[in-house]
Amino acid sequence: MEEFPANPLRIGDWCINPAAGQISRAGEIVRIEARAMRLLLCLAARAGQVELLNHVWAGVIVTPDSVYQAVTSLRRLLGDDARQPSYIATVPRLGYRMVAAVSDWVDPAADAVVELSPGLADRSIPASGEPSGSVTIEAKTQPSSRKKTVVIFAVTILAALMLAVAYLLLKRAPSELSSGTSTSATESAQSIGVLPFLDLTEEMDQEYFADGMTEELIDMLSKIPGLRVPARTSSFYFKGKQITIAEIAKTLGVAYVLEGSVRKSGKTLRVTAQLIRAENGYHVWSNTYDRSLDDILMVQDDIAMEVKKALLASLQSAAHPSTATAPNSAAYAAYFQARALRHGNRSRAQAQAIVDYLHQATRLDPAYAPAWAELARALVYQSTNQLVAADTIAAEAHEAASRALLLDPKLADAQLALGIVYAYLDWDWTAAEREYRNVLALEPGNAEVLALLSDIRRSLGNVEEALGLMQQAAALDPLDARYQQWLGEMNYSLGRLTAAESHLRKALDINPEQPVYALLAEVKLAASNTALALELLQHETDARARSAGLALVYFVLGRRAEADAELVALENRGASDVAFAIARIHAYRQEIDQAFVWLDRAESQRDPECSDIKNDPLLQNLRSDSRYKLLLQKMKLPE
Repeated sequence: MEEFPANPLRIGDWCINPAAGQISRAGEIVRIEARAMRLLLCLAARAGQVELLNHVWAGVIVTPDSVYQAVTSLRRLLGDDARQPSYIATVPRLGYRMVAAVSDWVDPAADAVVELSPGLADRSIPASGEPSGSVTIEAKTQPSSRKKTVVIFAVTILAALMLAVAYLLLKRAPSELSSGTSTSATESAQSIGVLPFLDLTEEMDQEYFADGMTEELIDMLSKIPGLRVPARTSSFYFKGKQITIAEIAKTLGVAYVLEGSVRKSGKTLRVTAQLIRAENGYHVWSNTYDRSLDDILMVQDDIAMEVKKALLASLQSAAHPSTATAPNSAAYAAYFQARALRHGNRSRAQAQAIVDYLHQATRLDPAYAPAWAELARALVYQSTNQLVAADTIAAEAHEAASRALLLDPKLADAQLALGIVYAYLDWDWTAAEREYRNVLALEPGNAEVLALLSDIRRSLGNVEEALGLMQQAAALDPLDARYQQWLGEMNYSLGRLTAAESHLRKALDINPEQPVYALLAEVKLAASNTALALELLQHETDARARSAGLALVYFVLGRRAEADAELVALENRGASDVAFAIARIHAYRQEIDQAFVWLDRAESQRDPECSDIKNDPLLQNLRSDSRYKLLLQKMKLPE
């Protein structure tokens, strides 16, 4: 496959930056997915010539429609008109050609004198934007069998450098404010969004490494006091979307955006990163790192030493660095593979694959604390999703979390994992809350921990406090539909039906596939709008949630045979993983004995929904029964 230039190009009015995976014009910056960039570079390389695009889709069978759609999408990004093209012209029956002028990009501001604010000047960063302490390193050749793990070490390089950049950002913010630079209320000057790093390798097979790098940067930057960093879900919401940097920053409510890319060609790895001031598109900092795949392991210590020189001691203490040593490279690769599978909908096979990867990581490097912490979480996930019985993995989950904390007492992920084990396997709410609050002391901007702490307070019956904590989580991660769903659930339990509906519809705005239609139907049922409740259930994609909802609505409508049929179907196919949902239907129907049979089953299965037993509106008919109090005692919940 042809290798396209990595240096910026000028195409018409646009600056094309292949390494960063973006195009820009007059301060407007647009991220562009890898295949669209390849298409653009392919046309530019043959400007004026007819191109059949076989270089873009080499080895892939495509139809004329798919080519047409790709070109149409590219024209839309460039602001081009197919009828009067300024960039891409159609050659009937032959293909397409680039008609805009193409040349090397020359930055018009390259010769301008850049005046640094005091905060930047104090850190001795050259006007060129290259951090002091950068170094070109050569080393002896190593066996190429290590290629697959090479991208991992770029994480260490970039994470440390980004911490330095973030420190500069924090130092710079006061001077910007005092000099009159405007910052909106929603875009704090001390805020940064980390966008998913792009995989620009020829084979496009390093995505999980690029994603892992992004997660590491978000995690490390979020540990800096005073710096607001939107969480992973909000950052990854923009993955693959054609949207400008300014729009992304406005949505996330941040003043700065960090983005980058990973490119592998032959035996060379190129990692590019840049920090952008969103309001004007100014590149505050950028750098490119070229390393030999064979040499990368040998030069790791040298790179770490150079990075260390760039960091102040105060920054190191503020970031709560791990006390663990660098992991075995193969263990780190397995850990990254597991992390890549963690997000999104996980099948039974994927959930087991995560555990297998983490078992491999802990075998390869028993001293690597993050892998033990991740293993504990993966085991709990298997239990809460009824993929394995809780009692079969409880001991191993405890051991993994405890091992992580023993290896690295300052590792927030280890404390978080232990809290999750306490909450979902032991019903030990006090111990879980203690661990979550320890994590918040280290990472006050951790949206996930705020959401988990909210769940604890909600389980204990403190719904108002839980609501406030979840609102904080949603503010930190505004594009995570789950937080809006949980806000909807809590408002529903408090009888605030309008607010509940508002949050649930917002969840659907963020993610149209979010399974909240059944809950929305319950809200409408509580508002006596049975017809709309029935209509909403037709949109529910979760078959069991739809059956549960229909069982309720049909019962209210007096269609008893249909209600019974839905309930029986749910009991037949959901006994192992929706016992709590079945119990609440029986409770609503005032079938008290059956409700307690299913609640006992849900408790023994450690069904996570069971933790809302004190607040669920459908369980109202059970609360005067002595068995209800016994169940609370079994779950270690106050009466």
